[in-house]
Amino acid sequence: MLRRCHDLLPAPDQDTPETAFTRAFVYLAEADTPLDVRTREPYYHQSLALFRQVGADWWSAIVLFELAINNWAIDAPTSERAFRECLAIAERLGDRSGMADCTLALARLAAFRDGDIDRATDLFTRSAALNRQIGDHVSLSKALQADEELALIQGRFPDLVELREQRLAMAEELGSTYGIGLCQMLLSEAYHTVGRYQDALAMGERAAATQEKRIEHHGRGWLSWIVGLALLAVERPDEALHRFESSLTNFRAISAESWFASSYLGLARASLERGDIAAAGSYHCQAMDWLLRHPNPYWLAYCFGNEALLRLHAGDAAGAAEIYARAEAFPFVANSVWFRDVYGARVHEAARGLSDAAADAARSRGAVLDLWETARAIAAACEAAD
Repeated sequence: MLRRCHDLLPAPDQDTPETAFTRAFVYLAEADTPLDVRTREPYYHQSLALFRQVGADWWSAIVLFELAINNWAIDAPTSERAFRECLAIAERLGDRSGMADCTLALARLAAFRDGDIDRATDLFTRSAALNRQIGDHVSLSKALQADEELALIQGRFPDLVELREQRLAMAEELGSTYGIGLCQMLLSEAYHTVGRYQDALAMGERAAATQEKRIEHHGRGWLSWIVGLALLAVERPDEALHRFESSLTNFRAISAESWFASSYLGLARASLERGDIAAAGSYHCQAMDWLLRHPNPYWLAYCFGNEALLRLHAGDAAGAAEIYARAEAFPFVANSVWFRDVYGARVHEAARGLSDAAADAARSRGAVLDLWETARAIAAACEAAD
C-alpha cells in the first residue's frame, strides 16, 4: 500500500507544496511500520525535511518526537537534541500538551541516562504541572505518569504503587487496550519494589493477556524483564533465565541496544542463583560493555549488585560491601524490598563476618565511588580476565 502511494505521487523534483506534504505523511507511515530502529530512522528524516520544507511546524514537532523516541535506543545525544527541538516548536506554538510530552522525555533522560536527580525532579514536576493545566482525562493520566517516575527515582515505592494503580484505573476508564496493558506492566514492576512478588507475577500475566499478539518487540522484551525480576525474588531462577533470554531476543529483534544491558544483567543474576558462575561472569561483562556504550545509572545499580555477589563468590566480602554501598546511594536501591531480597541481604550478611571497622571502611569507600569510573574499572577487569 505504501509503495502504491509513492507510485501515485509525482517525482520528488516535481513536488508541489501539497504533494510534498502528502509525501511527508507517506514517509512517516513507513517509519511507523514494524522495522528495526536503524531502518526506521531515515524515513523520519525524510518526513521531517518535507514537513519543514512546507512550513508544517506542528507536524515537524510530531516527527521530531517520534524520531527522538526511536533513537533513544541507539543514540541518546541525537535523541535529546530532537526532544529539545520539539520542545522549542511546542513552546513557539503554545502547545502545552507537546511541551509536557517533550519535558517528560527530557526528564527521563536526566534521570535514567545522566543520573541527575535534581534536574529530573524539576522536569518531571514541570511536565506534571503542564498536564494538570490542560486537565482532560488523557493529560491527567500523563501527569500521574510523571509523578510515578519521580517516585521511582526517589525511591518512594508505596507512592509508586498507589500512583500506578490510579493510572491503571484511568486507563480502564478510557478503554485503551494498549494503555491498560502498559499500565498493568508498570504496576507489575511497582509491586516487586515493595515485595509483593506474587502480585507482580499475576499482574505481569494480566499484561501479557491484555496485549496478546498486539504487543510489539519492545513491550514483550520489557515485560519479560519485569517478570524475570519477580521470578528471581521468589527463587525460580530457571524460569527467570528464560524470561531474560526472551527479553534479549525481543530487544535484539529491533536493535534496541540501550536495553541490551537490562537483559544481560538479569541473565547474570539468574545464572548466579543457578550456581553457574562462569555464565554469570560472562553475562555481567556483556552488561557492563553495553552500559558503557549506552549509559544508564538505573541499570548500573543492578550491575553493581551483580558485581557485589561475584565478589562474595570470590571471597571478597569487603569488596562486595564497598561496591554495594555505591548502589545503595541511590534511593531506588536503598528503599527497595526487591533489592534487599535479591542483593542486599546477602551482601550485608557477609559483611557481618568482617570487623566493624573493616565493614565501615568498605562502605565509606563505596559511598563516594565515582559511578562511571567504577563502571569502567569493572569493564577493564572483564577485559583483563578474557
